[in-house]
Amino acid sequence: MTDPTPQPSNNTQSKPDSFKLQQFGGMLPAWSDLLLPDGQATSSLNGYLFSGRLEGWRQPKVLRNLNNTAAKMVYRVPTTTQAIANATLYFLGNPIQGDQITLGEEVYTFTATVTKAYDVLIGASAAASATNLYGAFTQENGKATNQGTLYGTGTVANPAVDQTSPVTKNILALDVVRIQVFAPAFGAAYNTTLVADSTAGARLQWKYVTAPTTTFQGGLNQTFDSSITGAATWLEFVDPETDVMRSPVVDDSFDRYYFASPSLAPQYNTRARIEAGLPPWLLGVPAPGCAPGVTVSGGGNTATLGFSTSTSSNVGTPGSNIIYLIPVTPTGAMTLHIASPVASPERIRETLASLRSAFPVVTPYLASIPLYGGMWMMACCASQLDPHYLTPLEADRRIAQRGIFDLRYFNGDVHRASLALPNFVRDLCR
Repeated sequence: MTDPTPQPSNNTQSKPDSFKLQQFGGMLPAWSDLLLPDGQATSSLNGYLFSGRLEGWRQPKVLRNLNNTAAKMVYRVPTTTQAIANATLYFLGNPIQGDQITLGEEVYTFTATVTKAYDVLIGASAAASATNLYGAFTQENGKATNQGTLYGTGTVANPAVDQTSPVTKNILALDVVRIQVFAPAFGAAYNTTLVADSTAGARLQWKYVTAPTTTFQGGLNQTFDSSITGAATWLEFVDPETDVMRSPVVDDSFDRYYFASPSLAPQYNTRARIEAGLPPWLLGVPAPGCAPGVTVSGGGNTATLGFSTSTSSNVGTPGSNIIYLIPVTPTGAMTLHIASPVASPERIRETLASLRSAFPVVTPYLASIPLYGGMWMMACCASQLDPHYLTPLEADRRIAQRGIFDLRYFNGDVHRASLALPNFVRDLCR
């Protein structure tokens, strides 16, 4: 180190246990101690050169204690906060002829006789009328069973409310008769969804919690604490070379995370499962624990699936302990996912062998699926159909003939290219 002899200064007082360095420049470990330039050192312990000023290192801070003491790599999944906008329609009495409800851009009219779209039949009680209106809001969870009877033909599920299939998040309650409707997703934007009634609160009234409202309320945009010490769930991995990727799918409703390493097969998990401490799933379709098989005894009888006329009074419910074997027609085909040729080569060999024992023509092909990590093996199985005979020109012609437009990925050339296999994949497919 350069001469640490204290230097006199007009601005500071000299102390016996301190000294001043003029323009300290940091460590130069490759220099001889005897040839160091001014302001340099061959060793500097617990020091950090910050904008020309020598400072000590900050004390380490414990972020969390590992659940697995053998873990060498962790990944932080921050805890998010968001809320879905909603409003509740209370039935203070049974609606009368002409009463109207506004939800988003749609107006529903209560009537004694349903004649047009968005008409709602007045029931014998407030509860019955609420049930009919709820059916109109959700199109009976997409079934439309009573369309044209309890609400007008042409009424579609209201796009301003959640339509999660098979059961929506919306709530019909009949103790205190009310319908609570939720926006399709979280976010403050849905707080502008309009709601109204034509009875001035006499028979029908919209509320948020306990206060009257003219819009949805309570929607919050997703937020999280981005600081390293913020609330979070941590993924722990023994292999330090583990890579973690959040789902690239826009608005992934499951908020999935994917991870893999040289010692770990590709896996994934949803945010809800991660926060609940549940284990991940293997990526792809895991092989069954036992070989599938079908045993058929007897036979000789014929069966018809479906009914020959639309007016049949039969019930389409098969009897118990019956298996219907439906062959692929000569001009038809079945396509299926198999696995990654990089991560699961043995699964590809075994699956193709099983398929070839059941189908005369099995054509493996590749697709690029970023969500699955890139190259992904698929197969086309048929009695006679061979995709190799479909030329790029004919594929494009058939796409146009069927009126399919604005495809973002598939075309005739992609069809032909998907059948071209790299050599190491060819070896798997033999």
